[in-house]
Amino acid sequence: MITKSSIKRALISIFYFGWKINNPKVQGYTVILPAPMDMPFLTYYALKGLSGVDLSNCHEILVVPDGCGNDGSRGLADAIELAGLERVKLLQVTKRNSAIISIFGDSGIAHWMTIVEAINKSKTEWLFLHDADAFFTDNRLVEDNYAFSLSNDLDCLGVTSRWDKYFASKDMNLPGTWELLFRKSWAKNSSPISHKAGDRYVDKQKVFFDTMLYPMFNDYSKGRISVKENHSFIHLSATVITYRRWLDYSKHAVGDELFRLLFLRLLKDIAPSMTDEFRLPPIEKLYEGLHDSESSIHYGFPNAASGYRKFRIFVDDLLRIDLFSEKSDEVNILLKPFDDKFLDAPDSINNGEGEMRAHGLYLGNIEGCAT
Repeated sequence: MITKSSIKRALISIFYFGWKINNPKVQGYTVILPAPMDMPFLTYYALKGLSGVDLSNCHEILVVPDGCGNDGSRGLADAIELAGLERVKLLQVTKRNSAIISIFGDSGIAHWMTIVEAINKSKTEWLFLHDADAFFTDNRLVEDNYAFSLSNDLDCLGVTSRWDKYFASKDMNLPGTWELLFRKSWAKNSSPISHKAGDRYVDKQKVFFDTMLYPMFNDYSKGRISVKENHSFIHLSATVITYRRWLDYSKHAVGDELFRLLFLRLLKDIAPSMTDEFRLPPIEKLYEGLHDSESSIHYGFPNAASGYRKFRIFVDDLLRIDLFSEKSDEVNILLKPFDDKFLDAPDSINNGEGEMRAHGLYLGNIEGCAT
C-alpha cells in the first residue's frame, strides 16, 4: 500500500540504494556514537562515560555527526578533545547526508543515516550502538554482551525490549536500538532503507517500526535476535527528538511534559565550554515557566508535580554514578526552584486527556498540532 512513509523511503532510497563494499578486517567491535551536531555536550558526556567502561575488545569509537548543524563539526571536535578518550574517530558529514537533511529536515532520518554511515565506515564485524543520552552504571555491559553474543551465535542483542501491541500479539521480543550490539553482515543482508524508521503494512495493518526494527522483525523467526535485560545503564529516552520537536514549535508556548528540555539544559550548564548551536533558552527562562503557562517553555500542564518527582528520581540516580557525582551540588542548586515548586505539591485532578502532545511536549490547544 502506498503511504507518505513509503513514498519518502522510495525517494531517500535513490540516495541509499546499496551498501558500500566493506568486509570486516579487524577483530572485536566498533562503538557507534550518533552525535547531535548542535549539542556536542552530549557527545562529551557519552565519551567521558565510555572512558570508565571496559572496552577491551573495542577497535575504535566512531563519532558520527547527524548533520543537524552548521559549524562543520567543530563542536564535536571540541567535545572529543575535552573528553580525552583514545581510539575515537570523528566522521565527516557527507554531501549526500547534508542534502537529505536539507530536503526532509527530519531528525529520525538523521539518526538512521548515522547508523548507515557507521556500518559503511567501520572495520569490524560487530557494532555497538551507543545512545548519547544513555549513561553506564556497570562497566562490564559492553564486554559481557559481546561475549554472550559470540557464545550464542546471535545477530542482534539488545538490553531492553521494545514493547508494541502488535509485537506482543505475535509474542515477539524485539530489542530497542539503544545499547544494541549487532553484526554488520546481518545488517547488510537488508537494504539500507529497510532499516529506516517508519510505518509498514503487515498482516493488513499499519505498524510503526523504529530504526532497525523492520529487519529484526523479518529475521526474528531465525532465533538470532535477542534481548538480555539488565540495569547496567540509565537512559532518558527520546531526549534528542524532544528537542528537535521543540524547535518546530518554538514560536508557541509548550509544556516540557517529560522534562527532557530541562535535562538538556542541565547537561549543557554543567558541561565545560565548547562550540555549539544549542538554542534552548537559559535556565532562568525555564524558571519563569514554573509560574507562567504562557512562557515559551512552561510547566503548567496536568500532573507536572508527579512527573517532576519521577524525573528527580532519575536525576538522583544519575548523580550517584562517577560521571556526574562531582556535579551534585551544582545540579541541586540549578533544580532548587523546581524542587520548591513540585516536590511537595499535590497532583493535578485533570490529566489533560484529549489535549495535544508530541514527543514529550505538552501542546495544549495549539492550532494545527497533532498528537
